[in-house]
Amino acid sequence: MTWHYSGNPAASDRDAVRYKLGDVNEDEQLVRDEEIAYALSEERDVNGAVALCAEGVAALLEREADVKVGPLSVDLSDKASHFWELAKTYRARSLVYALPSVGGISVEEKDEQRDDDDRVRPFFRRAMHRATGENLDTRLAPDWSVGT
Repeated sequence: MTWHYSGNPAASDRDAVRYKLGDVNEDEQLVRDEEIAYALSEERDVNGAVALCAEGVAALLEREADVKVGPLSVDLSDKASHFWELAKTYRARSLVYALPSVGGISVEEKDEQRDDDDRVRPFFRRAMHRATGENLDTRLAPDWSVGT
């Protein structure tokens, strides 16, 4: 099992997950490199991987008991709550990660689509209802030369 952190979250997704999770101290390791690799393979982005790792850390901390020795105490349940909140935050960021895609706005893209023999031809097209004297049957068939 390995643990690496370069100190540069822009260097790799693993380092970005460690940075966002707060797992940057080698003496207090939270997750192993292999666990981060698994999270990155399961999720669609770094934020989802952070959420999955935080959920794992929180689940582990919940298994531990709160400790009190004299006047000192360590509330591991508080730490678990912190990681559940962190997971919730990054899960929400992961869900809004999708960006809309608009197709057919580039002249080159439209030309490529028109030249693609395997593409299903749209039934509706520009100027399809212009009467030019041909019979109804030929006007219903898609004709790429009209209106382009």
